[in-house]
Amino acid sequence: MTSGMLSYKTGIHRSTIHRIENNDIERINPKNLKAIAEALNINYLNLFILAGYVDIEAIMDFSEDIIQKSVKEKIDEHLKAISKVNSHSIPLLKYEAITSEKIDHRNPISFLNVDSEEKDCISILMNCDDMSPTILDESIIIVKNDVEINSGDIGIFSIDENVLIRRFFRKNETILLLSDKIPYNPIIIEKNDNFKIIGKVLKTINKLK
Repeated sequence: MTSGMLSYKTGIHRSTIHRIENNDIERINPKNLKAIAEALNINYLNLFILAGYVDIEAIMDFSEDIIQKSVKEKIDEHLKAISKVNSHSIPLLKYEAITSEKIDHRNPISFLNVDSEEKDCISILMNCDDMSPTILDESIIIVKNDVEINSGDIGIFSIDENVLIRRFFRKNETILLLSDKIPYNPIIIEKNDNFKIIGKVLKTINKLK
C-alpha cells in the first residue's frame, strides 16, 4: 500500500505518514497507530508493542499466571471464603443492571453470602464471555465501587455509554482495556472519551461445566 493510499484510508496527513516511515517521530500518537493498524488489517496490539506502549512480557506473564489456575481451584477458593460463620448477604444482580453511570442495586434476583471483607460489594450474574477463560458465561463476579484500580485488574467500565468488562492497563498517559479472550483488540482510551470506571472485580465464581 502506498503512503498516499494509507493517508487516504487513515485520514493522517501524508507528511506525517512519511515521518512515521522514516522513524522521525519519537512518540507516535496512539490514535494514529490504531488507524494505521485498521487500514492495514492487522491487530493494533502489535503496533502498540513495537511503539513501546505495551510491555508484552508483563501482560503474557500476568495472563499465563491467571489461566494456569483451574476453574475448580477458583471455585473452591471462593466457596471457602463465603462459607465462613461471619458472612454477610449482598444483592445478586443481572448484568443488565449495570448502566453507563452506575450499578442499579434495585430488583436483585437473589442474595449471596460473602465474607465480611465483601460486605460493601455487590454480585453480578454474567451473561457474556468477553473475559473468557478468566470469567465464563453465567459466572458470578463480586464487584466493589469507589476503589482504586491498578494495571492488571479487571473492572467494569463505561465508554460513551457502552458498558464493558475488561482488564485495565495504564502506561504513562495511555489507558488500554484488554480482553482475556483472544483475538479481541485492545481498546484505547483517549483524553476526550467519555470514560468512567464503574467498579473493580474482586472475585469470580465460575460456573462448573
